Amino acid sequence: MAQDQTPPTVAPESTEDVKIEQPEGKAQEQQTPPNVPYNRFKEVNEEKQALKLKLETIETERLTEQGKYKELFESSETKFKTLQDSINQERINASLVTELAKHNPSSIDVAKRLIDVQGLTVGEDGSVMGVQEAVAKVIQEVPQLFTVTPPANAGVKVPTGEVGSRSFTLSEIQDPVFRNANWEAIEKASKEKRIDMTK
Repeated sequence: MAQDQTPPTVAPESTEDVKIEQPEGKAQEQQTPPNVPYNRFKEVNEEKQALKLKLETIETERLTEQGKYKELFESSETKFKTLQDSINQERINASLVTELAKHNPSSIDVAKRLIDVQGLTVGEDGSVMGVQEAVAKVIQEVPQLFTVTPPANAGVKVPTGEVGSRSFTLSEIQDPVFRNANWEAIEKASKEKRIDMTK
């Protein structure tokens, strides 16, 4: 029998010259990494570690900035909410004053204080809901607040026979009820200069 004679393998003297040999069939399927000297390997590995550390630092800075943006966003959101609440409160006040003025209270401020604003809501379109009900409740609870004493000459209409010749005083034409009841006669008297501006 013939013995297989394989040449003895010799250990290389330095690690720089080490080559890994692949059988011919596998050499075509995989590419063999080139021989890399240890010093170059160490240098590349240190660069990789430095880049990895730099990437971690950048990621930490990015997260820190995101935290700042998050704080800024939350701060802006709080300011927006405060501003929105202020605007809604002004809308409620304006609606209350408008509705109360229709009922002629002796003091709008006192009437506003008596209204429970917790039941009032502002819709998305800015309309205030519940104002009429709240005012009606105050009118029922405190009717004397809405009782106004009419002026002495309220509703007094000049007799039709005197319309053409009657003179009017300044106090009469300043009274809204009297003025509304006699506006035609007052206009005619004004054109004819029959208004006494001293009384």
